[in-house]
Amino acid sequence: MASRSRLWADHFNVGWLLRATQQVTTRVDTTLSFWVIALIYVMLGLLEVENVKQRIERLDNRAAARVLLDGSAAMAAKFRKYLLVRTQMSAVTGVPITLAILTFCAAHPSSHWVADLFGGPDQTKPASIQGACS
Repeated sequence: MASRSRLWADHFNVGWLLRATQQVTTRVDTTLSFWVIALIYVMLGLLEVENVKQRIERLDNRAAARVLLDGSAAMAAKFRKYLLVRTQMSAVTGVPITLAILTFCAAHPSSHWVADLFGGPDQTKPASIQGACS
């Protein structure tokens, strides 16, 4: 019993634990603050969209109003398509890279936890049963 308590006393550091907790909470606070501010700006921008559209429709120069409205609609459609393509390309590049990293980690001898987590090679079986992952 004394050896266990000595092991805990040698390797457990309360200062490190407090410092790690402080760093994590600081990062979470910073991230949440950013998202709250971004959400407020998005909400304010969305609230003004209808106002701007009505102001443009009330312009005396009907040709300019039509050009502005049509141009805004075309730009919004192109931006939506750009975001869709960008999302698809991120998925197309991200999924294979993630699978390659997980495959490497599962095959690496020091990564037993990855093998257990993702059902990779069982390190207790003989190499002939494991196949190419050993």
